[in-house]
Amino acid sequence: MGNDSDPFNGLRELADVELTQGLGTGLASPSDLTQTIQQHIIPRLVMAHTAGAPAVCVDTREAPTQAEISALARLAVQQRLEDAVSMVVQLSREGLSIESLLLGLLAPTARALGEAWLNDELSFADVTVGLGTLHRVLMALRPPPRSLPSDAPPVVLALAPGEQHNLGLAVFSELLRPVGLSVVVTQDYAEALDLVRQREVVALGFSVSTDRWLKPLRKVIAAAKRHSRSEDLLILLGGSCDATSFAAKVGVTYCSDVRAAVRLVTERRSAT
Repeated sequence: MGNDSDPFNGLRELADVELTQGLGTGLASPSDLTQTIQQHIIPRLVMAHTAGAPAVCVDTREAPTQAEISALARLAVQQRLEDAVSMVVQLSREGLSIESLLLGLLAPTARALGEAWLNDELSFADVTVGLGTLHRVLMALRPPPRSLPSDAPPVVLALAPGEQHNLGLAVFSELLRPVGLSVVVTQDYAEALDLVRQREVVALGFSVSTDRWLKPLRKVIAAAKRHSRSEDLLILLGGSCDATSFAAKVGVTYCSDVRAAVRLVTERRSAT
């Protein structure tokens, strides 16, 4: 594709400037690159595609198809971020709400990547790269933050000890923000415990992708209950691991449906 017909050509030049100015002349770390991409480059990509397009709140087209999910998975593994953002924005223009994009497209795409790894169709590196691309697409979908009181009780979301997959937490947090909830997402369960000790929180949620992490999580849950400043703390478990039995044993709530989890948290916030 020639430069004259490439709508991203100007953005690529801008990206080079942003990266140079934001990272300096030294060697950039992955976190530096990610921060610059999320704060500067992706927002401009989104604006280039959505200028003048109204936000879609109610679905006016069918749910994402398996072909669309497979297509996004391929783009993610190939790190074709521009094309992935373009695809998601086009689906939004066709009539998919943000919720449908999150739950009907990004989440199934992440699951498809995981299943492809289990079936030896993709390497672990492929899946890691793919999930990273999806996470950046998710950041592009994030609406402007709402102004909340600094003392607003937060919802705290964390990974279980040993867990590394955080896309599910990111999706859940984005679904909580529109209902006016302050959300703190951390990959460090110790930080989550500190927040529970120090502040009144609406709920504490953990993401678990395998039962391998349930045993260490039991101790974390016990500590949260013991030191929580909130009476009858709502503790939620979610993720690709079916933790129904475990949740019943330790006295927490397992939600296989993220919409149900959003309802539970919203109800608890209204009751406080």
